[in-house]
Amino acid sequence: MKLNLIDLLESWGSIHKDRLLENSEEGFSYRLRVQKAAFLLHKLKVKPFDKFDFSQYLHGPYSPDLARAYFKGEPLEFEADDGVLDKLKKFMSHDND
Repeated sequence: MKLNLIDLLESWGSIHKDRLLENSEEGFSYRLRVQKAAFLLHKLKVKPFDKFDFSQYLHGPYSPDLARAYFKGEPLEFEADDGVLDKLKKFMSHDND
């Protein structure tokens, strides 16, 4: 089953997708959480996140290509087993930006 990262994070209460692209502190915080979640999926070699290049930025990992994707509204779909989802959920539950 394909999952959408934005929808998944919203279902966990990590972000509000209708505010993701806002030019506000809250919007920035949500984008940062998407970047962090995608970075973990990248490290776990989950496709398509394995194709994004990340660098360290002021607030954490950052991928310009990932940012372009969500600003364009491209679906960030992936497939993952329960182990990956458990790691991602645990990681996100400890995220305070």
